[in-house]
Amino acid sequence: DERGSKEIIVIHAIVVTYNVCCFDSKTCQSLAKQTSHDFDVVVYDNSVRDFGNQEFCDNHGWIFLGGAGNKGLSVAYNAAIDFLCQDGASGWICLLDDDTSLPENFMQRMSEYSAANYSSDILLPILWQSGKIISPCRIQRKNRYFSSIEECLNTKPYELQAFNSCMTIKMSAFADYRYDERIFLDGVDHAFLRDMKSKGKLITVVPIECEQRFSGGEKAPKNAAISRFRIYSKDSLILHEKEICRYWAIVGRRALHLSLMYRTPIFIWYLFADSKRGGIQNKTT
Repeated sequence: DERGSKEIIVIHAIVVTYNVCCFDSKTCQSLAKQTSHDFDVVVYDNSVRDFGNQEFCDNHGWIFLGGAGNKGLSVAYNAAIDFLCQDGASGWICLLDDDTSLPENFMQRMSEYSAANYSSDILLPILWQSGKIISPCRIQRKNRYFSSIEECLNTKPYELQAFNSCMTIKMSAFADYRYDERIFLDGVDHAFLRDMKSKGKLITVVPIECEQRFSGGEKAPKNAAISRFRIYSKDSLILHEKEICRYWAIVGRRALHLSLMYRTPIFIWYLFADSKRGGIQNKTT
């Protein structure tokens, strides 16, 4: 199915917000300034209190979903996808965090690249943070990050992993697929790309650059770090349920690092406690 690069493809932006007002969200502000009219926006609000986002969406002609507490990223994606499918939508879905700065012509360019790469099923724009390409990246942990855009574009798709934000997916990919709702947050993107590769879906990196903001480099209060680690540990149990050695290697390394950082063995304790609750002792490698 060959299509010209000038054909317009409709993009449905799905933005998942968490404890932020859309007015203060870099993503929502970027979308509100887009000059292209060939896209619509669905906001799923995972906030634990009212930030006035429904009113913001109503004022901008966007769809508002959620608003009943943090249901998890996978639930948010599935609810938005179900809404679009029930509404008879076609085209592509663009997943967005609430803290991504988009170029002013992002939606128009994504529409053009979607048309030019219509045989592809998944498009991966390039995310920068503090002068470093953070997505896509290599699956292996050594030499994981790319030093240049050209290196990223020339890497075979099956060697890549990518963050959710800005990932643009053909709606037909969801004809028989939904996100694994057992995974609350961490690894949603990894599980999705792993599943899509197993289905033989075509993945393409596109030279559209965005700026991502993560707070991962900041030292959180100890209680917040513990809560965050437990989400990571439990999600990783599901993500690596068929490769338990990988779970111990990755999550164990994180637990040790945090234990040294906060000078407490509590992270290692939760590593074993959560793995036991997850039935990991009954699984084999």
